[in-house]
Amino acid sequence: MAGIKTSKFYDILSFYTDYKNRITPKNLIGLFQEIATVQSDELKVGHKYMSNEDLLWVLIKYDIEIFRMPKYPEKIRVETYAMYTRKFYVYRKFQVYDTNNDLICQAYSAWSMVDKKSMNLQKMPVELMKAYGCSDDRDEEKAEFEGLKKVKNPVIKKDFSIRYTDIDRNMHVNNTNYMSWAINSIPKNIVIDKELKKISILYRKEGKYGEDIIVETEVVKEDMVICNQDIKTREGELLCQIKTKWS
Repeated sequence: MAGIKTSKFYDILSFYTDYKNRITPKNLIGLFQEIATVQSDELKVGHKYMSNEDLLWVLIKYDIEIFRMPKYPEKIRVETYAMYTRKFYVYRKFQVYDTNNDLICQAYSAWSMVDKKSMNLQKMPVELMKAYGCSDDRDEEKAEFEGLKKVKNPVIKKDFSIRYTDIDRNMHVNNTNYMSWAINSIPKNIVIDKELKKISILYRKEGKYGEDIIVETEVVKEDMVICNQDIKTREGELLCQIKTKWS
């Protein structure tokens, strides 16, 4: 059974967007993060509750479909709900609607919960399941994620440093920043001339403040242009994999 739905209207402000007035992929994912936080706070199981219970949410992966990118200065409605749990994973869906109530973006995400002290995986407590209104009975819709392959033949390698402004209140790299590093490593002709249609992300390990990272990008041209990207530490440890599809 699908969980409690929470939705909120957002104005697409000019600083959310690129030079074509489209919201950037980083800021689209930021709105997903925001509405999930809003829901948890409204249900009284937000950051304060998690801290008191020594628990942390860990985002594992995204699969995002973009039918049309929101643009400045429109207003959109973002909706989310917890779909179901499976063993140590919780699946959450996000949907973005325009003022005509047309679905313009949607995303599946997978999360796990860990004990803050031991960092061991924890099953979702019954109290949290009740708060979100979800269960381990998968409803008629299954969260689906595209498989990702490691980059073999990078055409671009780009260096970045993890800055103070890249970390969140848990002292980890905010998950939106991996998307920003990825987009800034894609060839200019793709990001300018093409439309982003699909984003798949697999978060493997947390980057740390002060670390230097490398983004390796591989471009494959099929029916759509596909960019496969690995984000690594200088020592070669894989932090995140991202695949984007462009038309």
